[in-house]
Amino acid sequence: MALVCCEAQDTLLKELLKDDFLSEEERDVIRWGRNIQSGKTRTTRRAGAAVYSRASSLETLVGYLYLTDANRLDTVMRKLGFCTDHIVPTSLEGLN
Repeated sequence: MALVCCEAQDTLLKELLKDDFLSEEERDVIRWGRNIQSGKTRTTRRAGAAVYSRASSLETLVGYLYLTDANRLDTVMRKLGFCTDHIVPTSLEGLN
């Protein structure tokens, strides 16, 4: 459950943005996803609009890669620590 909260997704996005891992096109998708408005006022009140917006942009990137490049999606997910033998992403181990 902790992985689907916007704070965790925000942390994962920051991990991806640390270096030049993402292509310019992927960064554009993230910017596009960040600009999408949501009516989920309860979540935005709890975490803040900026955190919720960044979490939405990560979801947008995952959806985009799912539809356009499954191999790249696999690479991105592995970068975040998601694979069959390591359930909790390494960037979130200290979050709990």
